[in-house]
Amino acid sequence: MRRTRQHHLHALDLGAALALTAVYVGFARLTADDGQPVYTGPFWLGCLLAAAVGLPIAVRRRRPLAVLGIVLAALATASLLDIPREPYTAAGLAAYLVALAEP
Repeated sequence: MRRTRQHHLHALDLGAALALTAVYVGFARLTADDGQPVYTGPFWLGCLLAAAVGLPIAVRRRRPLAVLGIVLAALATASLLDIPREPYTAAGLAAYLVALAEP
């Protein structure tokens, strides 16, 4: 029963990772309709950063500290390039598991 529960949790993490990646790809394509700074770099770089922010969440239960480091580095880079509009959900998801796993 525990093994089945773990598989369900890993599947949920994969779904969250894909959703976060899709959201960040959308942020890389936004225009400046609301007066906030907008990302003007190449779209491929926006997609690469979106993958670096979202996809590590899929393995956060196996390597929580490494995932947190990767996500925070990608979010810092994305922030410097004006990609994120505000969501630090990926950092929150990664930090939650670190808080549970690390003493």
